[in-house]
Amino acid sequence: MSDNLHRASREQNFVRLLFVLDRAGVVPAATSPEGAYRQMRGQTRLQALDFWMRNPDYLADELISDYEADPSRTWALDAARGILGSREPAIRRLPMLKWRFGAWEPLDDTLAIMTSRRLVTHRPDAGQQRVREHLYWLMDAGHDITEQLLAGDTGVFGWYADRADLVARIAGDTGGEALKHRQYEHPEYKATNPMKPIRSIEGRVRDRLEALEAAAA
Repeated sequence: MSDNLHRASREQNFVRLLFVLDRAGVVPAATSPEGAYRQMRGQTRLQALDFWMRNPDYLADELISDYEADPSRTWALDAARGILGSREPAIRRLPMLKWRFGAWEPLDDTLAIMTSRRLVTHRPDAGQQRVREHLYWLMDAGHDITEQLLAGDTGVFGWYADRADLVARIAGDTGGEALKHRQYEHPEYKATNPMKPIRSIEGRVRDRLEALEAAAA
């Protein structure tokens, strides 16, 4: 099936970003708006985290790398097996376009819905000529929505929570530019032409997992 047919719906974008902010955000700073539950600094970081949510093959590859760097992290290898074993790269993949410096997707429409409902507060930190940084706060009301979604249908929304937890764990406190650089190191990612969907690496990741398990047998 063509990548052009795999487009996220408005609802998918809303739920995915809500859980990313909820699970990958940090404790808000003292200067945060009243009622802030989590804080995220930088649109580049948000886009990089969203890329892993939307591309389970790249997330599985990161998990395998995490395990190889420290074999005590068996949770990472188990998670990679689960992603590939459930065919997530084929079923859940929502390709992102490559812009000048990596994966990019307009977030304005989704954020507009969130901010209008006071679920998220977004504040661009403007310099003299351009925006230096974007700041995002998931408000208490936004966190409440994630809890309500999970309580209403864990089978559907539990996937978003679980994957956002994995993405947060893999990313740690690494900044957006460094995360983009990690993703850009993939040859398929780097070779994708501008404004084209970033290529899948599912086959290579499956081969990598099989080779790792064969060596351990």
